[in-house]
Amino acid sequence: MPTLTLALEAARSRWGAGQGTPWWWAADAYVEAGRHALIDVADGMLFSRACAVADEQIAVLRDSGRAEDVAELAETLFAAGLLRVSPYLGNMSGLSFESAHDLWRERQVRHRLVHPDDSVAPEAAEMPPPLVAAEEAVRYLREAADLSREHERGRVLKALAEALSMVAGLKQESHDKEIRAAAREAFDLLDPVRDPLTHLYLLRILCLSGELSLPGNLQDVLPLPLAAVRDRQGMREAASVLAEALTLAEEARRPDLELQLIEAADRELPELPTDSYRRRRWASEVHCLADNRLGCFAGLIRVEEAAGQLRNRADEEGWPPEERAATLIHLAAHARGNEEEHLGRALTAEARELAPELCRRCGPALDYLDGTLSYDMGLRMWRRARRPSPHVTSPTHSPPMPCAARPIWR
Repeated sequence: MPTLTLALEAARSRWGAGQGTPWWWAADAYVEAGRHALIDVADGMLFSRACAVADEQIAVLRDSGRAEDVAELAETLFAAGLLRVSPYLGNMSGLSFESAHDLWRERQVRHRLVHPDDSVAPEAAEMPPPLVAAEEAVRYLREAADLSREHERGRVLKALAEALSMVAGLKQESHDKEIRAAAREAFDLLDPVRDPLTHLYLLRILCLSGELSLPGNLQDVLPLPLAAVRDRQGMREAASVLAEALTLAEEARRPDLELQLIEAADRELPELPTDSYRRRRWASEVHCLADNRLGCFAGLIRVEEAAGQLRNRADEEGWPPEERAATLIHLAAHARGNEEEHLGRALTAEARELAPELCRRCGPALDYLDGTLSYDMGLRMWRRARRPSPHVTSPTHSPPMPCAARPIWR
């Protein structure tokens, strides 16, 4: 970024901040590079500068008043909208929004410790709150959508749906009607071969809303093979397509597709570029182990009761150790969210004793599962410690557990 900053200012001094000048090309590069940099480092100063550059470009295009500049104005508004949400959403694979944002903030603190800058006021170095950034993005993206056509309009509408989802989650209010309408139109306009990642995101929305059913095989889910995406758009884009497709398959309760995607990734993307993509792969892997006998299901499950049923059935039918272990691991993966994570840890320990070779083969995924279960346990204990004393304001009994799903055995 320092080199791009120097190039931008040198071009401004020499040619001015005008359309078609070297400054304009440097500004395009600065905004896009800044967007990618902000995904990794929460730098409030860089965010402010990149937003200011994009806004300056928008002002230049508005002042021109030329009809031929409408398409470029739409593209620049689109870039300005993406700039405001990408930093908060770029590393979410395998994490909730809250966990991803906490991790991102921790990286910001570590960055400041290593690279202190006393000349910058602390408030200037802070990123805006996610809700503020998302609401700004919605305004830019709505205008960009009004000015865009065909495939490009589809891309903008997808980004608008994503920003609206972020606003809805942060404000706890529904934007479902507008999100569905945007996704439906974008799905019809978008060329999936040109932008497979956006196509998969839209397919997720429409499957979740019940408007479409997930295709039956991997070739119909992916517009292009992962290797083709890698060769055309790079490893990071191919890894993003993998992560989006795994999320889609997980939401549809299709472990068969998750397994096909993991097998394709082993062939075509053996080294995923960052932790966020590896987390997404590991989270899926424990649901589709080859010897698993437990079907995937929606909702919570009473893990202790299901584990007893599992052991009884395994004894009656004579399951071999690898089948027992794979099923225990899958059951442990369903222990998250129902205050039975400690039982999930016990199940993974039992699986390690039963089938050490299986657990060696899926070692990173199993370690990640153990880590997430431990994290959830620690987070719940921390939250309990921060609650007011029960005799002051809190009820003296725990809320009833939601109705649990029944395990589905294969």
